[in-house]
Amino acid sequence: MSGEHTFIGLPLPDKVRSLLVTKQEQLNVFEHFKRCTHIDDFHITLAFLGGVSDEGRDRLDHQIRKIAEQMSPFSLTLSHVGIFGSVSEPRVVWGGIEEQAALNDLHQQVQTMLQNEGYSVDKRPFRPHITLAKKNKRSSSSFAIDRQNLTLEPMTWNVENVCIFTVSPTKEPMYKKVSNISIK
Repeated sequence: MSGEHTFIGLPLPDKVRSLLVTKQEQLNVFEHFKRCTHIDDFHITLAFLGGVSDEGRDRLDHQIRKIAEQMSPFSLTLSHVGIFGSVSEPRVVWGGIEEQAALNDLHQQVQTMLQNEGYSVDKRPFRPHITLAKKNKRSSSSFAIDRQNLTLEPMTWNVENVCIFTVSPTKEPMYKKVSNISIK
């Protein structure tokens, strides 16, 4: 499919985004990673779609609205920091979300809808997280995660919207909400 790179995700409230910036600073990710998430780009990804046309995004908006109408707002809790990769050279640093049945249900409904619409979906298990930084610079000053810095004061918020975002890799922030769909 041609068009702008697009994904479906959950926006985060200001209080969560501020906490994540504080954690980025504590971990000093700006020095050690090539890509650090801008405060306005923090989100939880439900599905990455690649290139999608305007018409395709309109169709997705319609389908997501049908899913959202059947749901109620639900709460999520940011509870810890984790990594993908080794402790001595992590590839990604992320904020972890406590297991939540409503989030898993929403993800599954979105995946089913996407398959029905002809999109390929990620077959890996859903691991909801919020990316803080990625692409370790592997510089001479090594970056190792101190286990003590992986803790967070848990923060809970209500999820009331699902968004469709487009990606502009050369801009900052690089994600733009093109649909903001209320969960009834």
